[in-house]
Amino acid sequence: MDIAPIVVHGWRFELTGAELVISSEQNPQAQLRLSARAAYSLLDYLYQYRDDLHNAARQEEDTQVEVQKSEMRTNNDLDQATVE
Repeated sequence: MDIAPIVVHGWRFELTGAELVISSEQNPQAQLRLSARAAYSLLDYLYQYRDDLHNAARQEEDTQVEVQKSEMRTNNDLDQATVE
């Protein structure tokens, strides 16, 4: 199996031989190795709760956007106060 690894949100996922290796980009020593059988069971589990995970991910994104908007408003308020 010759599949390139993928790095997303600080995590690296790589299929090596008959294992799935998940490691942290911040701390490569922090890793999890799953056999092909265990990885497939995880995939099945994740698929079963795909809609719930999708909703949770959207909620995280919405929260992050709101925080960024709030920070921008605060920065704009500070900039305006400096000008006055």
